[in-house]
Amino acid sequence: MDEIARYLADLDRVLLKSPRHLKRFMRSRSMKPPSSDELVELTFHKAITASRSLPLEYRRKSKAWLIERGYEPLDDGAL
Repeated sequence: MDEIARYLADLDRVLLKSPRHLKRFMRSRSMKPPSSDELVELTFHKAITASRSLPLEYRRKSKAWLIERGYEPLDDGAL
């Protein structure tokens, strides 16, 4: 598995868990996580909608979460 595929697989595993796990994931890769828990949760749901390798229904739930709060999802139109 190449480095990008491994990264994406790791990210998908994190996105199936929780925003808290995303924050840890980002720090473990020397990325600065968003400045507040609310922004971490928003980033979490946007990332879920963008990941075509996650289950479709899971992605739809995140899309609904975003729309209910007035945010745009990052889906490819399949949701």
